[in-house]
Amino acid sequence: MEHKQTTLDNQTFYPARNSGTQRKMLLGLWSGLGLGALMWLLRSGDIAKELTSPPFWIFIGIMALLCLAMHAYLTSQSNPKQPVAILTANALESQRLMGKVKRLPWTEIETVSVMRQQGQAYLQFAIRESSPIHEQRGFWGTMFGRGISLPLSGLDEPEQAQLLGAINTRLHLHQGGNPDTPLPNELEEERAFHQKLKSLGPTPWVTWALIATNIVVWIGVSLSVGNFMQTPADKLLAVGGNAASAVQNGEWWRLLSALFLHGGFMHVAMNMLGLYSVGMLLERIYGPRLFAIIYLGSGLVGSALSLSYAAQTAVSVGASGAVFGATGALLVALFQHRDTVPKALGKSNISGLAFFILYSLLQGFTHAGIDNAAHIGGLVSGCILAAILPGRLDMERFLSTQSTRAPVAIIAVLLATAGLALIAPPAALDQQHIFASNSLVTQAFQAFEDGAKALKKESEDLRDGKLTEREVDDRSRTVFAPQFRHISDLLAEVKLRPGDPREAVLEDVRTITALMIETLAMEASFPDGGGKPVPADPERSAQIEKELAQAGERFATDMAELKALAAKQKAKAP
Repeated sequence: MEHKQTTLDNQTFYPARNSGTQRKMLLGLWSGLGLGALMWLLRSGDIAKELTSPPFWIFIGIMALLCLAMHAYLTSQSNPKQPVAILTANALESQRLMGKVKRLPWTEIETVSVMRQQGQAYLQFAIRESSPIHEQRGFWGTMFGRGISLPLSGLDEPEQAQLLGAINTRLHLHQGGNPDTPLPNELEEERAFHQKLKSLGPTPWVTWALIATNIVVWIGVSLSVGNFMQTPADKLLAVGGNAASAVQNGEWWRLLSALFLHGGFMHVAMNMLGLYSVGMLLERIYGPRLFAIIYLGSGLVGSALSLSYAAQTAVSVGASGAVFGATGALLVALFQHRDTVPKALGKSNISGLAFFILYSLLQGFTHAGIDNAAHIGGLVSGCILAAILPGRLDMERFLSTQSTRAPVAIIAVLLATAGLALIAPPAALDQQHIFASNSLVTQAFQAFEDGAKALKKESEDLRDGKLTEREVDDRSRTVFAPQFRHISDLLAEVKLRPGDPREAVLEDVRTITALMIETLAMEASFPDGGGKPVPADPERSAQIEKELAQAGERFATDMAELKALAAKQKAKAP
């Protein structure tokens, strides 16, 4: 829009009550409080208990006070009696100018530009190098060589554009410009750009559908396990998590299903926030069909690359690979259409996206439990797909090439997914076997305990005269030896994850079981037709008895350590 002004009359710009920018900030503020309260309530799975706990209400009280203070500050910025800016014939005056300077003469301003931080618009005034204002800017302005900024949060978007237009006009006239010369207005260009995008896609229904699907699946899985904060890995694998062992057994569908599964509340919340912030814009640029190709294609490639890394030894789930792909695609799209995208908007988006990518990848490299392979695979594939597919910012190219480029993109995704999956090394761990071992461990330990109790009862019956020595000897080979062989078979099927704290106890039980089988199955003789049985190999029998005593001591020690560790972990749990 062109702004022409040939007079230098005073102009005053007052904040709007409940401006759109302010509403968004207030919504984010109170939504954050609600999100924090929800996280607290869900952390233990017992909402009723948390609602009656004093710590919860102390937390809510403190956070509510902070939110009220911030609410009061934000609403004070919309006081209609306190102008955002006053433009006089000689200067711009505003109490909202950041720093000590509250008056900027037009003769001291070199340029004005738009800057965005965390979604908020600022006017950035570059001051002439020779201006005495440089000495008045304060420490931070001098330290970082910044200009002087004016936040525009109190104004609606049309008023923001109007203020910038008026400032541009006055600067232009003071610098000897022609009053009839059309002047650019970055904020007006942004408004026109957003309106164009909204006209291309009034409702980004694919983004909303993906968010809804992810949330519904998360709720369903969380309800089935009774925990909204964290879903066990075995449950995630059972409902479609990505694991190299399962995919290499022919379950390729897991590469897609894993994109809609999440490990807990924070996992799904962060991924859906990322999808919302990136997906709305990206879907409008590429349209619903091409956006779906980018999102799902990036997720598939990320899952396939994970088969060589995280999914080798863990269950990989989450939409983050697809979200990274959408982020990379948006970065490429903004760069490709940099001549079309408004300068300030493009710069802030590109820098924000680049920071998000670098920060997230760094977190993945420095923190355990993050599937960086899926992130990198999704990011790279998203960038490539964005380069292949046409965006609607160049509608002529979009209409003429989308029908040919879309199949190329789909074929590229399928080839990349299949190729990465096929070259993945054999799974380091059989995840399904390991998780199945959890129930086997319980079953085997219970059978071992039952066998030990039965042997103790046998000994008591012998002492009480209910059984004879010969009957006990016979039953040791015909009843108890087979029983402990069954226990040994169960223990042989158990495979624990490396580092599992139960490994030592499991090895103790295996040792004791093997010794019990040997001693129970050993033949014996009865001298003079009566008395106590004599083992066929007395020396080995004595050695077994000694080894059983040693194994029993180790078992008691290891079991005590395991119980202490379990108690410590339980104490740390929310």
